[in-house]
Amino acid sequence: MVLIPKKTRRQILEHLFKEGVMVVKKDYQACKHNELEDIPNLHVMMVLRSLASRHYLQEIYSWRWHYYTLTNEGIEYLREVLHLPAQVFPQTLTKQRPTRPALAGGESEGGGGKGKGKGKGAWDQETMVLIPKKTRRQILEHLFKEGVMVVKKDYQACKHNELEDIPNLHVMMVLRSLASRHYLQEIYSWRWHYYTLTNEGIEYLREVLHLPAQVFPQTLTKQRPTRPALAGGESEGGGGKGKGKGKGAWNQEES
Repeated sequence: MVLIPKKTRRQILEHLFKEGVMVVKKDYQACKHNELEDIPNLHVMMVLRSLASRHYLQEIYSWRWHYYTLTNEGIEYLREVLHLPAQVFPQTLTKQRPTRPALAGGESEGGGGKGKGKGKGAWDQETMVLIPKKTRRQILEHLFKEGVMVVKKDYQACKHNELEDIPNLHVMMVLRSLASRHYLQEIYSWRWHYYTLTNEGIEYLREVLHLPAQVFPQTLTKQRPTRPALAGGESEGGGGKGKGKGKGAWNQEES
């Protein structure tokens, strides 16, 4: 059983409501959470797991990381627990007005002349983007291998945060196209897109990349956990006879 102080639990809930999403690594021994550095990772895991079991959070698990998103029921629950007014929303439901740099020469984005044109030098972010076949294949291969992919909503970034030899805009366009055809599940939070392959997306990429049916993304393959040997060379179940776990053994899933 894990005892979590009320103050710690409230800190976690406040952070969760503010962001609308939260990530936690499946690591029982970590001294601190990657965002809430003054709170043990285990405490965050337990609180979020409890909320997910009551359908207040939507959960995606990938490669030892849990990705949680507040549901509508979860938003109402946290408003009640934290005594928040109805007009307050998580950041995932609030939109920022995009800021665009001024064009060279101090011209406005709408152009300096009369009429409704955008003016010379203005660039429409939604215009057609030509992506080389080799680049598109690199993106699709990486996506299939990982099963998930993250991309920042940044049209000007010279490179993607994972595929450093590919412009961020190219990755954005390819993933957006796949999501529009329901090959990806998308979560958007604070200028970041989180994509996860659907079953239809896996079949589609197998066909496009000519992969055999027995090949799966890493999100669907399980690794056998490695556990360090106990002091003295004893097994985890204790050194003595019998079916007991032995002194010092700790059940991580116990609540």
